[in-house]
Amino acid sequence: YKHLESSANLIRHRGPDQEKNYFNQNFYSKFFRLKILDLSNEAMQPMMDLNKNYLLLFNGEIYNFKELNHSKLNNKIKNKKSDTATLFNLLIKYGDKTLDIIDGMFSFVFFDFKKKNLIFARDRFGIKPLYFHLSDNHLIFCSEIKPILSFLGSKNLNENTMLDFFLKGSLDHNDETFFKEVNSLKPAHFGTLKFNEKKIKIKKYWDLLKNNFEKKSEKKALENLDILFDQSIEKHLISDRKIGLFLSGGTDSTALTHKIS
Repeated sequence: YKHLESSANLIRHRGPDQEKNYFNQNFYSKFFRLKILDLSNEAMQPMMDLNKNYLLLFNGEIYNFKELNHSKLNNKIKNKKSDTATLFNLLIKYGDKTLDIIDGMFSFVFFDFKKKNLIFARDRFGIKPLYFHLSDNHLIFCSEIKPILSFLGSKNLNENTMLDFFLKGSLDHNDETFFKEVNSLKPAHFGTLKFNEKKIKIKKYWDLLKNNFEKKSEKKALENLDILFDQSIEKHLISDRKIGLFLSGGTDSTALTHKIS
């Protein structure tokens, strides 16, 4: 596992507060934590149950976790301060249907060792990244590409995406990356894989264009935008750490400063 360890350590900068790994004969995972919600060790990852039937690796934040604790889990989970614990228990109870009820920015990989199945997913707009490599011998997930390439020991450039970048300036290549060995899960998609199979099933779980939009006057639309903007800010301010705002002078940070101040 030394090679796995050294490869994983290439993203230590993503979580400087705490690190933890879990491994067995055919499985290795490592997590680097940036503490934002629930600063205790109870929210540490990889998150597992006592019987080690389930394991979660989660990057991001679930904004409506308090509401879901009440409405979907009946406030019965031990750690109600952790959005990770909420997501963990929702996945145990609802599986991939969890994606229909959570609101947040996230990528996660959830292992169900009882059913010998895994679920991995990415948020609706792809705010959080999730890269993977699948071959006959390995299935690797990571928040960055570097550890995957390091473990594989190869860097085969994808000529199509490279040309797309240099000629069009495009950074979005659907599920392809700049390297042939590595794929990216597309926004609003999730994948499943049975342990005894070698083919991933990927589905889209949300589509903005399939929402029913009501026609409104400009005045009403602006009023609704103001309400939604306030609600979004309120969701993002949930934290157990002090919150700062970077004022760059752009429209977005200026609008946030105006609303918060």
